[in-house]
Amino acid sequence: AFSSAASPQQGNWSAGLGVKYDAGLMDLSFAYDFRNILAPLDWRAKNHVGMEVGFPIVDLFVGINQAYLTYGVGVDVWVFKVEAVSYAEELSAQLFQDPNRRYMARIESKIGF
Repeated sequence: AFSSAASPQQGNWSAGLGVKYDAGLMDLSFAYDFRNILAPLDWRAKNHVGMEVGFPIVDLFVGINQAYLTYGVGVDVWVFKVEAVSYAEELSAQLFQDPNRRYMARIESKIGF
């Protein structure tokens, strides 16, 4: 806790698995993790599943985060990699009560400065 008003953040257990298959011009990646194993949450909120289909220039992402659809796209052009994704998180204690859709963009430079 940073001050008397802050709530302490408890640690928890997680387990996951990832697999990648290289099929020539296309890569397939699959990942699964089970988070907050010891927390008293709905089991669906603990599951996270995702898949990436990678081509030489474009990557496509799809998955499930806390029972909500997650999707995105990445473009790899010469010295930059740009990714845009959308995911949802549950803000209440029960699933499907108060989901919040979020968007994220990332720009990565492949040039070392």
